[in-house]
Amino acid sequence: LLSPYPSPRSLRSEEVAQLSKEIKEKMKEADIFDFEGKTDDKIKTMELVEELRSKRADLQATLLLDAFNKDRAAIPQPIPPPQMATLPAPPPPDARTQELINEKLSKAEALGEQGMVEEAQKALEEAEALKKVGGGTAGACS
Repeated sequence: LLSPYPSPRSLRSEEVAQLSKEIKEKMKEADIFDFEGKTDDKIKTMELVEELRSKRADLQATLLLDAFNKDRAAIPQPIPPPQMATLPAPPPPDARTQELINEKLSKAEALGEQGMVEEAQKALEEAEALKKVGGGTAGACS
């Protein structure tokens, strides 16, 4: 796949080299103007050097970005992780356990109305525990 035409990338590399050469020449000119005491000419030359450096920096940044994008495109894309299976919801408690849960909730509500907050909280926690267990200790709770 060799082409008789240079790639845009190599053309840009040549442009960078050419700009570097021009900068070096202009710096020599500025030194000569400085030595001869031609301050205005030196300032104009240094302004031109700054413009050339800016152009060169832009070209170098473009080359670097192109190389980065090319390298990134060559990297194999990672395989996305498999979807995690969602856990099925726990089965509803059996009738006896549900009855105990309802009793605990009613008790908690009544205690809350009477202002017995700690006792109401304890009854709510017992109801939650029954929901989680799902009837394994249904006979042990009263």
